[in-house]
Amino acid sequence: MPDPNHLILTSLPPDPPKTKGKAPAKPAAPFTPQIVSFTRTPTMAHYPLLERGFHLINQWGYER
Repeated sequence: MPDPNHLILTSLPPDPPKTKGKAPAKPAAPFTPQIVSFTRTPTMAHYPLLERGFHLINQWGYER
């Protein structure tokens, strides 16, 4: 975390396979590093879904 509002995830190459016995190891797929960045976004002071309750199946909509 470079600061409290950002998070950066990076991938690491996998460990080489350990070979047991005389069989050669299968060649590994090429590794491409990946980077994922997240930024914190401010949320509303109140959230209507949490205030009115959430039901997965509603016969009637919230706004009638």
